[in-house]
Amino acid sequence: MKCGGTWEMLSKLFQIKTPTFIKTIVGFLEVVAPKMYDKWIAEYAGGNLGPHVPASPLCTYATDVTFQQSNRPSGSMAESMPWYSAKHKLYGFKVEVSVNPRGFHLSARRKADGDHRLPDNGPL
Repeated sequence: MKCGGTWEMLSKLFQIKTPTFIKTIVGFLEVVAPKMYDKWIAEYAGGNLGPHVPASPLCTYATDVTFQQSNRPSGSMAESMPWYSAKHKLYGFKVEVSVNPRGFHLSARRKADGDHRLPDNGPL
């Protein structure tokens, strides 16, 4: 299936209508997938799969990378190419943001008791 092509092409190969072919293959995979998981994954791990996310205070935030569009920088084409994204066909920046579970940026942390004269970086 991975290298076979589209559903339509494969259904024509087996001389079955496309919706019937899709329903048959999906039903087959729903039956076979749990058995394959038990045989190949659970047996290999010896029943010791463990938690998917470690319970660590360092893993309590999410990080996402997004594209921030901007204007084309002035100067020669060689100077502006580092800001060009061929994927988006736009000029911009790649922005990485990490947030805690409450939705605040990691730099926006609560100040300690003795830090009242420090500039505030966030809503807390």
